[in-house]
Amino acid sequence: MTQNDPASPQAPASWQTPQRGVLARLFDGVQSALPSWLGEGAEQADAWVLAAERLGQAVQAMEQAGRPAPARLVRAMERAVARVAAQPELRTMDNASLIQQASVALRSYVDHTRNACPEDARALFPVYQPVAALARLDRCEPADLWRWHPFPWKPVSATLLPAVEAGDLYECALRVFREQEPQALLALANVAGAQAAVAGGASLTTCWQLLAAVLQLRAAGALEWDRLLQRAVSGMVAQHARARRGQPADAAQLEALAQDMLFLLAQGVPLLPEGEQPLARALADAYGVLPQPPVVVRVDTAQARALLAESAQGLPEDAVKTLGELRMPQDMYNAYLQSADAWSRELVQQLNRWARQPAHPVPASALGLSAQLARASAQIGLDELATLGHAIERALVALQVRMARGEEAELLHQAATVLGHELHQVAVDFVRPVPGALLEQLAALAQAPDRERVVLPLPEPALGVTAVDVQALPEQKQGEEWRAFLASGLAQVQQVQAVLKQWEARPDNAGASSECLRLLQGLQQSAREAGAASLLPLVQVALSERALLRVRDVEAPDRLQPLQQAVQGLENGFRNSLAESA
Repeated sequence: MTQNDPASPQAPASWQTPQRGVLARLFDGVQSALPSWLGEGAEQADAWVLAAERLGQAVQAMEQAGRPAPARLVRAMERAVARVAAQPELRTMDNASLIQQASVALRSYVDHTRNACPEDARALFPVYQPVAALARLDRCEPADLWRWHPFPWKPVSATLLPAVEAGDLYECALRVFREQEPQALLALANVAGAQAAVAGGASLTTCWQLLAAVLQLRAAGALEWDRLLQRAVSGMVAQHARARRGQPADAAQLEALAQDMLFLLAQGVPLLPEGEQPLARALADAYGVLPQPPVVVRVDTAQARALLAESAQGLPEDAVKTLGELRMPQDMYNAYLQSADAWSRELVQQLNRWARQPAHPVPASALGLSAQLARASAQIGLDELATLGHAIERALVALQVRMARGEEAELLHQAATVLGHELHQVAVDFVRPVPGALLEQLAALAQAPDRERVVLPLPEPALGVTAVDVQALPEQKQGEEWRAFLASGLAQVQQVQAVLKQWEARPDNAGASSECLRLLQGLQQSAREAGAASLLPLVQVALSERALLRVRDVEAPDRLQPLQQAVQGLENGFRNSLAESA
């Protein structure tokens, strides 16, 4: 499936800049209230109280904007911070770092997503889980981060319901809880179908239909007998009991049950062969929750090509560059090629390092480099290179709000390598199409364009193209001052490794814990002052691993392993930079 990108960005219809700006300021305020990276303020009650107030405002802003899924995480953060504020022994650097990390994840999620129906924020679950534990929440499930607001009641045709004589609801439900055999599940599904036929009202009818569908999916082996499905069965039995007593349906409970059952439906239907379970498929189609095929967004450079041809008119032939049907001023081509080559090599290096440690956050510099390559290639009329650069950019944006798998990070590294090869082909006057399979794989990583669209901003036609509008890479560091920073930083990293050895020998060594944090924070500050754009993310990864130690088992022998690996990656980064500066 292919889609063209427009030449100018379209404003989202339902998640406007003011709302995003308010939430961004609130999350920034939470981070500034808890300066965990600075090594101070975590023990101050006022800091936690201020953070709780800002999180309360963020919850309201999220809910008013109709985003209940990420609001669940914000509410858990608010409860966690309020609990810490009330208990001095919980005011630790680890807890401050956890809340700050959750704020960073939410800020990234808000920046790169907009309203979707239903909204899927399950990528935030890895940080939601430890926050919920700190907040002492009764339960914590991925379905909490998958919500539709407001829930639309869409019952399907009654002809899809089981056309058999129903049994007793309570006996069938008890049998299901006892044995979960397919026959028992289907018997209860038949009863649910019969209830849907006589329920009256869209909400009750839809809920009974959803229950019949998820029970059929469980009978077919597409769902587990988990707490979500158990809650759906018991909740609908409770609703039936209310009706028998002459009480009205509990609207809030019905919506919660419908949300859970629709989540189960979205999980189970894709696992079945095509054509099976018509009721479940009809409901999934009605709500549009089935996964869609990846969309390859192709960049259209027709306007840019026309402007380039116009700017080349009247120039001497030796001042014009011709690539197939594309004509442009030679100096523009030379400027693009020089900059794009540097960006491409840096992008490959960044993604190669990340592919070796894909659990680390997406390198921000890699996202910027792919965006620059896409825009510059589009402005110079190279649609294939622009399409590939934009595909890498969209995939990186999607992975900013979740943890990448190893094969996904390696795919992006391979895509950057292909982009570099294609650029070399352009340098020898040969333009060839990018492999379609690669673009489809990258599109599968990116967010669905009908929900969380990332639009490539191209220049307005009225501006004309007289020069390539590109940003230069950060200046390559060199000289004695830069090498002195690298040598000093490497020595500090080796100190961290020595402290980690002591910590490994004595897991209860609080002094080693504090010293490790102090050294990493000092490294971060010196990297910022030196402008070490390639090394700063490695320091922040190590700090993030240090912050996550609170959620790991203190008795586990490999508890420090992720932090040790992050510090080893930091050492390799300093050594590579030292070798390059020699």
